[in-house]
Amino acid sequence: MSAYYAGLFLGVGVLMVFLPVHLRALGLTASATGAVFAARTLVQTFSPPFFGYWADRLGSARLPLQVATAGSALCFLPMLFLTNPHAVGALLVCQALFGGAVVPLADSMTLTVLGPNPERYGRVRLSGSVSFGIGILTFSVALGGDVNGATMATAGAWSVPVICATAVTAALIALGLPHVQRLKLEHPGGALSALAQPYLWILFVVGAVHWGAHAPYTVFFGVHLQDLGLSPLMVAVSLCAGIVVETTVMFHASRWLPVLPGVTGLRITVALAVVRWLVTAWSTSPWALVLAQATHGVTFGLFYVLLIQDVRQRVPEQARATGQAVMTAVVFGLGGIGGTLLAGATFDAGRGPAAFQASAALEGVALLLSLGLSSRWGRARAALTAAQ
Repeated sequence: MSAYYAGLFLGVGVLMVFLPVHLRALGLTASATGAVFAARTLVQTFSPPFFGYWADRLGSARLPLQVATAGSALCFLPMLFLTNPHAVGALLVCQALFGGAVVPLADSMTLTVLGPNPERYGRVRLSGSVSFGIGILTFSVALGGDVNGATMATAGAWSVPVICATAVTAALIALGLPHVQRLKLEHPGGALSALAQPYLWILFVVGAVHWGAHAPYTVFFGVHLQDLGLSPLMVAVSLCAGIVVETTVMFHASRWLPVLPGVTGLRITVALAVVRWLVTAWSTSPWALVLAQATHGVTFGLFYVLLIQDVRQRVPEQARATGQAVMTAVVFGLGGIGGTLLAGATFDAGRGPAAFQASAALEGVALLLSLGLSSRWGRARAALTAAQ
């Protein structure tokens, strides 16, 4: 699975940072780009549960994962020949039908392969983080590091063939994945009862607000740095700083996950994110921006590992793919929709500073939610312990 994660994430940084620059060059406003990514996120809210349920009924995520990866690649390929921004936007939405299901299916399959050693998930998954950094850094260095807007525009234009090539690579790697059988989900009601836990929904709601605050970073960070006159290389350095921290977090996850309460880890990620977004909004110093983005390894890396751990602990094996998919749909789907729409509107109104200040405000809401629901967290965990 390490090889699959590496292939899957090789082009994600390019898509996240430089594809919006390409969309701007095609004529889309920030609001229109935000609408495209919000539509992608809306689709990603519904497709993962379908693929996850399919995997649970089969008792294996292999075939659904191969179909999702191949479908994602096929949707990207026509972008090589299209210049109409609306057609490109439509393709991106279609790609989300398949691409949105890929990560939860891969995570489910990884946990099945690991069996009694789920704490090793972070070490398997970190290959994707390393690949993400290598891909974005190689792409930026290959284009050169000139500090001018034309270089960013060139990076945007080259993002499409790179994204297509890496998507095809992931699809080819998926063909060689092993068949790993696990318990089958015999009845749909089993998945519904497994997910009818207040603890999970508290986690999902807080997580959705937290992830929604990341939308200006995932959609407009490259555009923001372009407005500041910075080069693609500085974009890559910022992202790679986060990758270094993220790989460290994931590599050592097996040591601290057993002793770190979920609510404590969640509050750490949210509180640090408030600082991160304020620095990103107010600073024009390249190295202050790099330092702020280094915390992505915590605000996303730690946050994601905690989500995976809680879902694995509370959802039985036969419904795990559905559980991962619903988590993805709520946190990264619904949370991403609201965050992306807000990011597009605030970016048009006040460019990067306004968008990232709005992110800090959202994180404040997430922090308040986590504080206000402390007793519910404690009761849910105590009930789980008593049941075991």
